[in-house]
Amino acid sequence: MTSCATATRPTDCASAFCDANTHVCLDAGPQPTVQSVVPQQDGSFKVTFSGTSGITYMIQVSPDLSNWAHIGTVTAVNGKIVFTDFDASTYATRFYGAIPWTESS
Repeated sequence: MTSCATATRPTDCASAFCDANTHVCLDAGPQPTVQSVVPQQDGSFKVTFSGTSGITYMIQVSPDLSNWAHIGTVTAVNGKIVFTDFDASTYATRFYGAIPWTESS
């Protein structure tokens, strides 16, 4: 695990959000993990992660686990982060991630 003092980007931290510009850590609890990805009738995918209630997370997607794009933000409720990806059906492969969000993200 990278410490906040040596982090170069938010995803370098395992259980805390590190702001690479100020090296400030916000404890966001355990790292979110995907609990389910469920195809919907309209072609979208409902993605559920574990999360810390009250924390807002950036939802990210990647076609290859190397290049990530931010596609939305969701605040965890009852320990779950639930996001619907309405563009999912337009991609052959799509990986999902969630990281704690702050205004500097």
